[in-house]
Amino acid sequence: GLYTNIYQIFYWKRICNLLDFVLVYMYILCFEMDIIKRFNVWLL
Repeated sequence: GLYTNIYQIFYWKRICNLLDFVLVYMYILCFEMDIIKRFNVWLL
């Protein structure tokens, strides 16, 4: 009924938020790695 639909919506929103968090974390990680690589090149 209505409550299960609301529950599913919140459940999928939670999963999407988790995926967004993982994507942002991976993006930041790659970005930092890129900076570290450039910094190492600059040091060398």
